[in-house]
Amino acid sequence: MSQFGRLTDEERRKYRNAVQAAQEKEIRERAMDEAGQKRPPLENSMTELQGMTTADVMTERLGTAALNGNRAENADAERGAYVRAEMPERAEEDLPIGKKELDKAREILNKYRAGKALFDQRIVENEKWWRMRHLQYTSKHIQRETDTPSGWLFNTLANKHADAMDNYPTLSVLPREASDRQDAETLGSVIPVILEQCDFESTYDEAWQYKLKSGTAVYGVFWDTRKQNGLGDVDIRRVDVLNLYWEPRISKLQESKNLFYVYLEDDETLEAMYPQLKGKVGGKDFSTVEYAYEDAADETGKSTVIDWYYKKYVNGRTVLHFCKFCGDTVLASTENDESTRDRGLYDHGEYPFVMDIMYRIEGSPAGFGYVDVMKGVMTRIDRLQNAITENAMEAVNTRWFIRDSASINEEEFEDHSNKLVHVAGEVSDANVKMIEAPSISGNYITILNNYIQELKEVSGNRDANSGGAAGVTAASAIAALQEAGSKISRDVIKGSYRAFQKICYLIIENIRQFYTERRTFRVIGDDGEQKFVELSNARLAPRGDDLYGIESSRKPVFDVVVRAQKQSQYSKMSQNELAKEFFGMGFFNPQNADIALATLGMMDFDGKAEVMRNIEKNGTMYTRFMALQQQTAKLAQIVDRDHGSHILESMVQERLIDGGFAQQAAGPQPMVPGRQVQTDTMGNLKEEPKLVENARARVQEGASPR
Repeated sequence: MSQFGRLTDEERRKYRNAVQAAQEKEIRERAMDEAGQKRPPLENSMTELQGMTTADVMTERLGTAALNGNRAENADAERGAYVRAEMPERAEEDLPIGKKELDKAREILNKYRAGKALFDQRIVENEKWWRMRHLQYTSKHIQRETDTPSGWLFNTLANKHADAMDNYPTLSVLPREASDRQDAETLGSVIPVILEQCDFESTYDEAWQYKLKSGTAVYGVFWDTRKQNGLGDVDIRRVDVLNLYWEPRISKLQESKNLFYVYLEDDETLEAMYPQLKGKVGGKDFSTVEYAYEDAADETGKSTVIDWYYKKYVNGRTVLHFCKFCGDTVLASTENDESTRDRGLYDHGEYPFVMDIMYRIEGSPAGFGYVDVMKGVMTRIDRLQNAITENAMEAVNTRWFIRDSASINEEEFEDHSNKLVHVAGEVSDANVKMIEAPSISGNYITILNNYIQELKEVSGNRDANSGGAAGVTAASAIAALQEAGSKISRDVIKGSYRAFQKICYLIIENIRQFYTERRTFRVIGDDGEQKFVELSNARLAPRGDDLYGIESSRKPVFDVVVRAQKQSQYSKMSQNELAKEFFGMGFFNPQNADIALATLGMMDFDGKAEVMRNIEKNGTMYTRFMALQQQTAKLAQIVDRDHGSHILESMVQERLIDGGFAQQAAGPQPMVPGRQVQTDTMGNLKEEPKLVENARARVQEGASPR
């Protein structure tokens, strides 16, 4: 059985031979039963057992399992045991990855570590700034007990983190061909479920916090064979950038020739998972840069494990290979496995790591973050603030000059609760004098406030972004201020959306490769209704098509569109007020559909397409309804004329048909001389009040010549 869960051609051949041998034996035993001969029991025949090899025993068990129709997983387990018993281990010298290749990989890793040294040092220093433990490293003078760091930097990072979580991403999957529309809808509903099963929101939260500190967050998108009771599923987790090593002087992570991920693992766990490591654990033979932890950790009994990813160009395509080793022992290797030697670890051929960069650095796939930008201003704020605090403390805690010859009871003098202080001799300014602390000019306070304002401007964390819009109470106005002042946050969040898009593409590729069995997912629709969706790679994997007699291979391709799932409370209130304004202007009146659509076409807001779609739909329904009313009035008029009924009149009284359509169906009415015709806004005739009609008649009668 392959270590990566695939069967080789040799395994399939031996499996078929084993099944065929078991079937032939079953036929012979049935013939013996029909002839009345007794079967020789294998369990009781020690001579026969001693003469059989392990492979023969496994063949017996495998054939019986196949003929009895046991479950597929039991047959797979028997098949794996048979292959392991039958196939001898190859010599290490014959394998593509051996000790020589591991030594070469370590040499490359050491070069990568040297090229990444300054970056790792900056990451560790930024962590100290985040934990507000940086004064002892930034102050060149002796740190005083009264020196404390200010929380302006922490406040900025916390607000930026809140902005990111308020705009947590969600996705839509779009097909590139019409035939893949159903598959795109299925993926669009299943991927959020996979993300939820991976607890991606917590991972996104941790990654954003790390991104704000160091400027670089790394996600790992792997296929974990241990999930789903051994069936396997996608696993997404945050990766510490200190443990990841790439080729120097590259701008994108995928351009690196090799990629290493280094971590420590317990020796007992390693020996339990990999029996070949028994007594061969390598210990901590590779040191990585570590953070300044507050607790002491004992690393005895742990060994360094190195995950080595590298790319090769095979048969016109890039193949991603993988090797896990500890010390000089190979734990897993795709090149040493015949089933993955040409295929690699993942069919997509990409490193399973995604970098989320805040501000890019030339010649590096990593970046820098807010801490790097605000270090200088924060240093000036801390120093000036601590100096002002020290001066204030000196002014509050008054000190005195006392001559040695002045006989003053110092204990009573220092105790402010004593009303009497005993002295011997004369008390004068020559014996006792107060030390006056220098007063601080208001200019220094102004300078400190300017530093704080500079920090807010540099970080884009103005008062409006923190909810401190003075004098503004309307939700729409607050939202407008926040939107105008959050351009930096939106720009950085879009970078995370691009990283999330890459994560979704890797999820789709893992589904395409490993979802060989149909799986069922519970999906919650927009209306809150539960439904169950089935998904496998049957329609996603590359499949051959016969086009005009020519065989071709087609792989469905999808596009992932990312948008914000959550919004701030002020944004929601602003959206609600916008909807009320549309209602007040009559945008939702179907009679004004054309005007509303023309106006909305010049506007830009979230959900615009859906609003325009609903208005257009209502306008179309109104037009059809009015046409139906007009046709019904004409038909009713015809029936009334031919049969002497009053259907049209009754329909008007019951408000089933508008009166204007009834008059149009009845035809033109004789006009009364001197009478003005009045219509409503829809062009329907309006009845004139009786009082006005009588008055008009009397006026006409008086004006007529007798």
